[in-house]
Amino acid sequence: MLKYIRRRPVLWFVGLVLPALASFAVNFGFSLSLNAYTAELTREDAAFRSVLLLMAATAVSLVFAVIIEDVARHLFYTFSLKTQNDVRQEIYERTVRTKYASLSDADRGAFYTRYNRDSAMAASIPGGDLFGILFPLVHAVGYFIALFAVHALIGALVSGLTVAVMALNLLFVNRFRRLESESLAAREALTRSVDTAVRGKITVRQLQLAGPVSARMAEAADGVYRAGRKSIRLQLCRKLTLELLTTVCTSLITPVACVLAAYGKIELASTVMIAQICRFILLQTNGLGTAVQQLGVHLVSYRRLQETLSLPDEYAEQESAVGWESDPGVPAVELRGFGVAYDGNVVLCDAQAVIRHGEITAVLGPSGSGKTSLVNALLGLVDYSGELRVFGAEARGIRPDELRRRIAYSPEHGQLFGEDSVLENLRYAAPESTEDEVRRVCARLSLDGVELTRPADALSGGQRLRVSLARALLRDAEIVILDEPTAALDSVSEAVVLELLNELKARGKTVLLITHRSTTMEAADRFLLLADRKLYAFDDCAAAASALRRVESGRDGTS
Repeated sequence: MLKYIRRRPVLWFVGLVLPALASFAVNFGFSLSLNAYTAELTREDAAFRSVLLLMAATAVSLVFAVIIEDVARHLFYTFSLKTQNDVRQEIYERTVRTKYASLSDADRGAFYTRYNRDSAMAASIPGGDLFGILFPLVHAVGYFIALFAVHALIGALVSGLTVAVMALNLLFVNRFRRLESESLAAREALTRSVDTAVRGKITVRQLQLAGPVSARMAEAADGVYRAGRKSIRLQLCRKLTLELLTTVCTSLITPVACVLAAYGKIELASTVMIAQICRFILLQTNGLGTAVQQLGVHLVSYRRLQETLSLPDEYAEQESAVGWESDPGVPAVELRGFGVAYDGNVVLCDAQAVIRHGEITAVLGPSGSGKTSLVNALLGLVDYSGELRVFGAEARGIRPDELRRRIAYSPEHGQLFGEDSVLENLRYAAPESTEDEVRRVCARLSLDGVELTRPADALSGGQRLRVSLARALLRDAEIVILDEPTAALDSVSEAVVLELLNELKARGKTVLLITHRSTTMEAADRFLLLADRKLYAFDDCAAAASALRRVESGRDGTS
């Protein structure tokens, strides 16, 4: 958390220290003034004019101190809000910069809870928690000095009570920490249920699952309720034991002071000051105990966030390849003993293949054969064994942003940012492109009738796919990967895409075409069939199609 303090050290220091000092000045000054009033009024020659002057001076100084305290608190609230935004931004940046494989098992409920709640709790540590601890400590030091100055016995007695109260506070800290972990787990379960219900809204209606889904959400909400009830009961227990004990013990100090005054050990006027200071110490002791408790609770969120913030940065682990330029004499993509496995489950092994410049290579195979794994490896998203060379350079040694800059990818389902317009989705691929260039690309894919300001969520499945293809075209990359580009299209739209493939080939682009359609396969020059964890190469479309049919019917594709 020190890095957040270093970003705004002045704002943090001023907001942390000034309110505590100003508040202490207000309360301590009031105690001294009260002592002065009492001393003046108990004199035989008391002058009302002197009392008024004391009151006026006290009022002016108190107002000034309160203004300083309020301004400093405002600065500290600003620091806390900025820190919370910094934490959330860091969570987002770490998520989008980490390896794709690190997020394959990510829990949406956990991510949303960490992003929304844990970030706020963790951001409170350098701000609210330190303030909550420093504020009463500053007051307590001043008050104890004043008490020891009045009478050492009073100071020692109050000090002993304070130490005992803080020791008891630590017993509650661990219990509150365990409850916070339980509460966060319950919130994750509830968020996960809500996310599932929203994302599966069509399936819920189609299968009439409103009842079971609602029951699951109610159960998750009940978990949050139970954790909250436990926290409330523990808070009540703390008040009935610790805070009540603090109140009783501190209240007994005033009678002790009165007894000492009766025997002439201290001045009678000092008993009023002692009573006032003991009241302040009671408040600050309770505040310090609450701050320590909150710090323990917030550390739970901080440790949870570390799991996300410690994810590996894929950009920091790789450096750009030296002299990485296209060379017609070197294959665009080359596999040498290439393989992919997930948790020991081998998807593809010992694959050998060459993908040449300016050719269309069809990648075939049944579901689960490794087609997506091959694409993800090309995009630097998953680890692999063997060698994967792109334009002659080993992909592991290429920075992911450099690698992806040379590759345009259109996924199978035309994944778009639904809340953004069509134009915004297209410009994500090429921010420098003009609106005229975007319209020309859209016209080539029969999208000229689609309004560019229309939200992507309002598009049909076929339109989304074609927008995704248009985005890949705008990228103007040297390698173009098209995943089932004609799967959701009618024959007319398919013909448009096939014409586009020929155009890409004529421009010297290297195209990887993942498809199951025989009409689309015919546009390819070469064929790679993935089956039974192996890769087979074909130069003939009919032979590749025949092998694919045998694989899909359950027979060996090479027999």
